Amino acid sequence: MKLNFILPFFAPMPGGGVKIMYEYANRMSLMGHDVVVYHNQSTPHFYYPKLRPLWLRKVISFIKYNNHPKPNWFTFDDKVKFKFIDTISNNSIRDADATITTWWSLVEPLKNLTVSKGKKVNLIQGYEIWDGNEDLVHKSYNYENVTNVVISDFLYNKVKEYNFISEPILTTLAIDTNVFNVTNNIENRNPLSICMLYGENDNVKGTIYGLKAFEKLKTAFPELEVELFGVEKRPDRIPSWIKYNYNSKKLNSIYNRNAIFLAPSITEGWALPPTEAMACGCVVVSTNIPGHRHVNNYMDAITIIPEDVDDIVEKITVLLNDNNLRIKLAKKSKEFVAQYCWESVLDKFINVVTS
Repeated sequence: MKLNFILPFFAPMPGGGVKIMYEYANRMSLMGHDVVVYHNQSTPHFYYPKLRPLWLRKVISFIKYNNHPKPNWFTFDDKVKFKFIDTISNNSIRDADATITTWWSLVEPLKNLTVSKGKKVNLIQGYEIWDGNEDLVHKSYNYENVTNVVISDFLYNKVKEYNFISEPILTTLAIDTNVFNVTNNIENRNPLSICMLYGENDNVKGTIYGLKAFEKLKTAFPELEVELFGVEKRPDRIPSWIKYNYNSKKLNSIYNRNAIFLAPSITEGWALPPTEAMACGCVVVSTNIPGHRHVNNYMDAITIIPEDVDDIVEKITVLLNDNNLRIKLAKKSKEFVAQYCWESVLDKFINVVTS
């Protein structure tokens, strides 16, 4: 098959939604399909720095990437092809068996493509109303010639609520268990160690609540070690005693160095880091939001109330005081997430684009 994957921007640093699109594109190429990845440079309702108009972005892309973008943080099959495009149109997108995009504002130009571009698929990875535009987001769910694919029960119910034409198709995401696995025995880890993804948008990732909880926990447990990772350079608001990994390519090592992973997000579509951390032997303490349901569905999962610092402190304190419980839950959660493998996800994806 010929498959087109259209991303709303070029990502020089890792990001969950982008990473999933790259995974699909790369794995489909490894299966023998003809894959092109397009990076759109003028996505509607997307924030671009004022000092970087389209013409300057085009110049930078031509000089820096020779107009063939290939991010260095993801390993691609050599057969995958890459292109920058100014906008999504019949002239910029090749004919194919299917064209897949992600991000709500790309759905309208996607639906306007001719039938020669193949089946049109909208991969919905989050309830993308963070910057407003709720009505437009809901409208993007309602095009007759676009198939909506959602990655969680939460998104399935949300899209179904606003879609009056057809039901979305539910699939899950997956992790690469060849990358994310236990390399440091669960029993041997420092029981007073915690890691967390750092995100600037506290209304999405809930980072501020994690930081406040860490300060309280450090007072109660002076030997506590906390390690964060993120795509921003070390922010000033992170206390000096907390270790920070900037744009790390070795997440597996970070997870394996720590006993606990905190996921304080306020909203998620289907969160990758908690799943990766569980596969690497961490006990995950996560907010009880729909986007964390896939990591909270195993027996004895530890959940916290969103934006509740005291609840975070209370739940983590239980683990810090009971190493045997920590080991038991880490092993149980590792077995639970083994179901999220790429083989089954790809089978369902192929059915979506071929049916």
